Amino acid sequence: SAATVSVEAQRGDDGSMLAHYRRLLELRRSLPVLRSGDFELLDAPEGVLRYRRHLPDPAAGPHTIEVAINFTASVARDAVSPGEQLAGTHHAGGPRGISDTLLPDEARVVVP
Repeated sequence: SAATVSVEAQRGDDGSMLAHYRRLLELRRSLPVLRSGDFELLDAPEGVLRYRRHLPDPAAGPHTIEVAINFTASVARDAVSPGEQLAGTHHAGGPRGISDTLLPDEARVVVP
């Protein structure tokens, strides 16, 4: 209902869709590699979009990031590189070595 999806209802809820999009927008603003640089589509299982962005200026923060999105209702293996997770739909940020498996409808942004 509109009462549960309104900005007013989601404000202050760190688990809300509003908070998720605000974190993604802040990440995009803070990392030049998410706005410019080289773009490369990567091999991925069927139903998974996986790409890498590379910016040759390490002074601008992480200079390589990978985005992987599982659009299926199934688990996708070998779908994302291990690395430091910057954002995701199912996990908070985490250390290197996170699983290469994406859950159904999961998305991640990582520094490989």
